[in-house]
Amino acid sequence: MVQLGAAYRQVGRTAEARWLLERALERRPDDARIALYLGLAYEDHGDFGRARELYGRYLASDAAPGMREVQRRIRARLPLLARRELEAAVRSAVSREAELAGTEPSATRIAVFPFLYEGADPELRPLGRALAELLTTDLSQVQRLTVLERARVQLLLDELALADSGYVDPRTAARGGRLLGAGRIVQGRISGGENGVQLEATVVRVATSEVPAAVREQDDLQRLFDMEKRLALALFESLGVQLTPAERERVNRRPTQSLQALLEYGLGLEAEDAGDYARAAEHYARAAEVDPGFAPAVERRDQVRDMSVAATETTLQLGALAGATPGPTAGFGDAPGLETLLDAMLQQVPPSTARDAAAEILGQEGLGQRGVIEVILRPPVR
Repeated sequence: MVQLGAAYRQVGRTAEARWLLERALERRPDDARIALYLGLAYEDHGDFGRARELYGRYLASDAAPGMREVQRRIRARLPLLARRELEAAVRSAVSREAELAGTEPSATRIAVFPFLYEGADPELRPLGRALAELLTTDLSQVQRLTVLERARVQLLLDELALADSGYVDPRTAARGGRLLGAGRIVQGRISGGENGVQLEATVVRVATSEVPAAVREQDDLQRLFDMEKRLALALFESLGVQLTPAERERVNRRPTQSLQALLEYGLGLEAEDAGDYARAAEHYARAAEVDPGFAPAVERRDQVRDMSVAATETTLQLGALAGATPGPTAGFGDAPGLETLLDAMLQQVPPSTARDAAAEILGQEGLGQRGVIEVILRPPVR
């Protein structure tokens, strides 16, 4: 069953591959390699959530020494699949917009839109996404709120093909909130430049499209991090959330105090959102060089480096690598296993000299080679 599943994957018959491998896994639920092959089949199918689940089962197992490289590559692949799963979820939500238009999302579910930079200094533009990431992290320190990850929000805005001005449009907030399932949307602007910066944010209530008074902070550019924390605390008040001393302490933590590092981080977010993982890794690496203690930059640098490599590797290549390594079910790799498998099948079919071709053509007796192979390859219809 596993050999046939691998062969089906090689020729693009993913539905049949999944059918066989699911049943093989039912018989051997602890077989890590079957979980791996089934994960590859689900990734081929575009079911990235199920693929990640199966890859997790594979990684949790004790692989043979020869499988360590496969494990490393699968582990590096998980962030890429998580992003593809997000992309699929966003596209699904947009396709169901008419259905979601009548829903009322939970008021405790929050999304932070990227801030719109309206200043004259283009070098400060990356602050728009960087500031949204900082605020998302701060608002997430309170368990009473469910704050959506910034990447999901940005994917939706990109899918809607909005101009930057849409980031601060209350109508966009109401529409985006229903598509994201978020009851409140934080929108904001950044203005000014080197001589002084102003931050402005509003919390749009999706159910009513009500826009309360904006909260504003203004200070020198070099005091941007102080401004961001004051803005975060003001947003909690606007959301009606009273912080405990422990929550306030967590909110006040600063991942970096380097403006240069934050700007590089923002450029990395822009590149990552565009799917240019190699360029994103370069910007995150520069941010980490400027401030080695900037943990989010270090984490993202390593993650997008893995994503950059994983994006160039196909599931067929991974399957072939797994099939070439030693193990209890080795030898069923994606290549060249199919030809070997078909040859083995043909050997089970009687030669033509031992059969009555006329009777077979009339369907009176026997099976030709093609018929036998179709019986072997074609699974029962459920």
